[in-house]
Amino acid sequence: MDFGETAPCRCAVPIDAGQVEGRLEGGVWEFLGIPYAAPPTGGLRWRPPRPVPPWEGVRPCKQFGDACPQPEAPWYGLGGSGEDCLYLNVWVAAGEAEEPLPVMVWIHGGAFLAGSTSLRLDRGLPLYNGRGLARRGTVVVTVNYRLGPFGFLAHPLLSSESPEGVSGNYGLLDQLAALRWVRRNIASFGGDASRVTLFGESAGAASILDLMVSPLAGGLFHRAIAESAPLWIRHLLPPASRPLSSAEEVGGELARALGSDASADVLADMRMRGEEEIMKAARLEIGLLPGGMDFGPVIDGWLLPDRPEALFARGRQHDVDLVAGSNRDEANFFLAGLDCSRRDYERFVRGMAGEEVREALRLFPPLTDGGVKAALSEMVTALEFAAPCRFLDRCVSAKGRRAYLYRFVRVPPTEQGRELCACHGSEIPYVFGELDPREGYGDADRELSSTIMDYWIDFARGGDPNGAGLPQWPEYGAESDLSLELGGDFAIVSGLQREACELAERIHLRDIVR
Repeated sequence: MDFGETAPCRCAVPIDAGQVEGRLEGGVWEFLGIPYAAPPTGGLRWRPPRPVPPWEGVRPCKQFGDACPQPEAPWYGLGGSGEDCLYLNVWVAAGEAEEPLPVMVWIHGGAFLAGSTSLRLDRGLPLYNGRGLARRGTVVVTVNYRLGPFGFLAHPLLSSESPEGVSGNYGLLDQLAALRWVRRNIASFGGDASRVTLFGESAGAASILDLMVSPLAGGLFHRAIAESAPLWIRHLLPPASRPLSSAEEVGGELARALGSDASADVLADMRMRGEEEIMKAARLEIGLLPGGMDFGPVIDGWLLPDRPEALFARGRQHDVDLVAGSNRDEANFFLAGLDCSRRDYERFVRGMAGEEVREALRLFPPLTDGGVKAALSEMVTALEFAAPCRFLDRCVSAKGRRAYLYRFVRVPPTEQGRELCACHGSEIPYVFGELDPREGYGDADRELSSTIMDYWIDFARGGDPNGAGLPQWPEYGAESDLSLELGGDFAIVSGLQREACELAERIHLRDIVR
C-alpha cells in the first residue's frame, strides 16, 4: 500500500487519534504498537476500555506494545509487559491494491492467562508475524488484551459500580474495542471494514466464539476461524466460561489474599496494589496445566448472556461464516509429563462424563497402565476439541451460513513434534508461514503452509476457502458430516469420530433447553 512517505522505508497514516508511522520490512508495511484504548491503569483498572487520548504529530509505531502482566514461561519470550497493554499491530503489503483488502484480526491464545502478539519462541522467531499473510493480499491485525486477574476479575463491588451490574469480562471488552478501532480506521491501511474475519487459537478461538454470541459484537466482524477452541471444557483445563456468581467468589478470594477485604474501600485498595503483588496473591503459574485461581470469560447476562454452547444450540449466534477445526493430538500438549494410573483415569472420566462414564470407557479404554496417558489424550482431544468444532459447524450451517470443518494431522518435524505429534498449537506456524528451517521444517511443510494460508485468506475474502488450484474443501452439512484433513494428502473424511462427538454432546448439552 502506498502511504505518505516521511523518509525512506517509513510512512505515516492518519487514524482517528492522530498519525502513526510504520516501517517497510520485506515488502510489507508494518505498524506495531498502535494504542486502541487508553491505558487501563490506576483508576481504570477493572473498568471497560476508554478511548485513546489523541496526540499531536506523528507517533512512531515500530515496536510491539507491552504484553499484559503474566507469570514467566521458560519456553517463550514476550518482550516488555505492563498493564498499559492495549495495543494492536497492522501489516499490509506495499503497492497499490485494486480494491480494499479483506481484513484478518488475530486473537492470541494462552488460557486467558498468558500470551501476547509479541510472543517469540526459543530461537527468537515471532509466532504471530502477519507479514506472510499480508503478502498474499490481506490486511492483518493482531491484538493484545487484558489477561488473568487484570482482564477477568469479577467482584460484587465491581458489579455494583458497573451501570450494567456486572464485572469480569474486561479482556473481551478490550477485544470489542479493538474491533471498533478496526471498523473506524482500517480503511486508512487499505482494508475493507465490511470484510473482517476473526481468527484465533485456543483461548483466542474461544474468545471468538464468545463474540459470535455476544449482543455487543453485532456487525463488528463477518467471518470467523476458530482453531482448537475449548468451547465447553470444564475439566483438566480452566473452564471456558463460568457464571458471574462463581467468578465473583474468585474475586472475593483474591481480595482476601491481598488483605484488601479489611480496607474501608476494598476496590481502591485493590487498585493501588502492584502488578506483581496481584499475581502473587492469585498464585498464578504458567505450565501445561496452569495453576492458581481461575480467571476467564464470565456469563454475565450482558456481554455473554448464557453459556456459549447453549446460545449456539438455540441458534443465537451472529450470522457469520465459520471455519472450525482441531489438531489430531491436541491433548498431548497438556498431558506431557503427567503420571496417571488406571484408577486415576477412571476417576477423571467419571467426573467428566457423569452418567455417560461407561460409554466413555468403552470408546477410550485404558488397556494397560502404560496406555492410560494415550487413552486420556485421545478422549480429551475428541470430546473437548474435535467435538465442539463439529457441533459449531452444524449450528452455523443450520442458520444458512457457510461452515467448514478441518483436522490438522501434520506432525511437525521439530523436537516438540517428535515428542507430542500434532498437538495443541502445532498448526500456528503453518497458518502464519513462520517455518524456521533450523527447527526442521522442509519443503513439504512450506507447501502445506502455503495451502493453509491460501485457504484462510480465500475464506476471509469471500466466505469460501476453495480458491484456484487448492484441494477441494467441502462445505460442512449435518447429513454429509464432511471434514478435511490438513496434512500431506488433504483427505476428505465423513463422520470423523462421530461416536465420540455424539457422546460429547450428550455430556455437555444434556441440560440445555433448546
